[in-house]
Amino acid sequence: MATQTCADGRLSRGGEGITLNDLTSWCPVEPGGLQQLVDRLVAADRLAEADLTGTHLTGQLTEQLLPLTCPHLR
Repeated sequence: MATQTCADGRLSRGGEGITLNDLTSWCPVEPGGLQQLVDRLVAADRLAEADLTGTHLTGQLTEQLLPLTCPHLR
């Protein structure tokens, strides 16, 4: 997810979020298991303002993950 953020750390370059299809292609989890992973990222203070809809994950990386983003891709 760190490579798919806006300059301020919001998920996706336009802030609209990351599609669930993309998320499930990046990690070995079924769409039904995504909420548990998102909850764990929030609890670990890695993701804030997280909202998992039927199609997208929106939110913002926390200060702990911002150094892992790829500003040269923006």
